[in-house]
Amino acid sequence: YGAVRILTQHRTWAKPLESVAALVAELFGTFMLVFTVGCCMLWGYQDWNYTAIGFMLMALSYEMGPISGAHFNPALSIAVGVCGRLSWPRVASHVVVQCLGAVLASCLFSALFEPVLLAPNLENYTLLHTAFIETFFTCMLCLVHVNCQLSMKRNPVNDNNNYFGLAVGFVYIAAGHAGGDVSGACLNPAIALGLSSSGGVAGAAEHFKWAGYYAGFEVAAGVLAAVLFHVMRPEEFQHKLSVDEKMRFEPPELMKFTAEFVATFFFCITFVLNVVMDSSGVWWSAAAAFISIMCALGDICVGFLNPAAVLALVGARRLDETALLHVIAQLSAGLTAGFVAADFHRSGTSRDVVYGLRPKDHSWPSIIVGEAIFTFFFCFTLLAQFVGKVPLDPASKQYFPNYVAVGCCIV
Repeated sequence: YGAVRILTQHRTWAKPLESVAALVAELFGTFMLVFTVGCCMLWGYQDWNYTAIGFMLMALSYEMGPISGAHFNPALSIAVGVCGRLSWPRVASHVVVQCLGAVLASCLFSALFEPVLLAPNLENYTLLHTAFIETFFTCMLCLVHVNCQLSMKRNPVNDNNNYFGLAVGFVYIAAGHAGGDVSGACLNPAIALGLSSSGGVAGAAEHFKWAGYYAGFEVAAGVLAAVLFHVMRPEEFQHKLSVDEKMRFEPPELMKFTAEFVATFFFCITFVLNVVMDSSGVWWSAAAAFISIMCALGDICVGFLNPAAVLALVGARRLDETALLHVIAQLSAGLTAGFVAADFHRSGTSRDVVYGLRPKDHSWPSIIVGEAIFTFFFCFTLLAQFVGKVPLDPASKQYFPNYVAVGCCIV
């Protein structure tokens, strides 16, 4: 067959051409992402800006994922390098073209429209708050990416998942509503560089100072994500194990506890920050966080970040005596998220508002009935998707609508 013969005759050219294609993909993808961010910040609707950015990243991930890995983010490329899945010369080349794409995009939208400058909201918050938002959500972005793309269980060689782009794109929706008012939720050193360079020479030192801060926070977050990937999926780094052994690997209880805590903290801090920031997209953001993190860690976080879900799974005989471990991890993560969000609340514009579970315009009976009905629906949807029979694609076991269905219950 002709195609096979051509590949055989010119296989010596294949690797260099693939490397060039990957760099072009990273250049183009980063250009489009940064240009979208600039346009949204200038002309977009605040309630939908991060949805637009997330969907652009989602589209680019599906387009460029098979070519370059769809990083478009120096912090993510470094995270993949720390995981040992990309050589350091390749990491360096990715970072260079990503920064180039960001600068080209900033030159274009500043020439067509006006500069978009990068600066944290220091009127109400401190640099420490900015550091937390950028570090935490960049870590979430990188962790979701490496789990959905690099994990043998989440992305088998002969059965690649089809939720990778959705999971990564939804992180921007979660982060934007939760932390956009604090730092702008860049989550990407290339975006920080692009926005800083759009201002030209005037005030360049001040703009690039903030870009340096952001890049430092985000690169540290990428390294942290790689460390968490190593802790949660040690089988990926045990090279003596065969593919089948890695697929059958049963994580120890400590690893499950760690994953449940981290995933629940991601979800809870997203939700609570939305509340104390008085965000209009709280439920959309929380659902996006749930879907993203479950696509990444759903095979380890079998408690679904919710004690009610654990109880339902115990009743369905899908969890054993380890159920209590998941509940402890979830409650600990929720408590930790509450303490962190309280500090943001004390500094924010809603500092005089007292948040709690007390009734406001409704009675306790109406609240109890509402909570009971929708918690029942959440658990019922979960059991229907993961315990009952679902219409799986016979050609693939990577079926992601179950996580979307459960996440939609949050909205």
